[in-house]
Amino acid sequence: MPTPVDPVPKVRIDGRLITLVRPLEWYEWIWIGLPVLLVFAGGLLGAIIGLVASRESARVLRGEGSRVAKFFITGFVTLGAIGIYLVLAVLLRLWTTR
Repeated sequence: MPTPVDPVPKVRIDGRLITLVRPLEWYEWIWIGLPVLLVFAGGLLGAIIGLVASRESARVLRGEGSRVAKFFITGFVTLGAIGIYLVLAVLLRLWTTR
């Protein structure tokens, strides 16, 4: 069963659990978990954006390429999530204060 953040399921065949890709390391989980901290700043909106960013970061970390490049890309995903949150929060504030 896949987790909400980890998009890769594990398969059970004849009672054996088969892992389709390598599990993420502890430091990768911390790194991809950073966008979820938006929940403290933005409640439900921050949580949704943070979870989507974390899921995409997990995909990137499992993909092809150098480890350094993958960490840079996921860093930009996190920064993008923060930017999207800020824009949506301002727009939502403007829309609700009319």
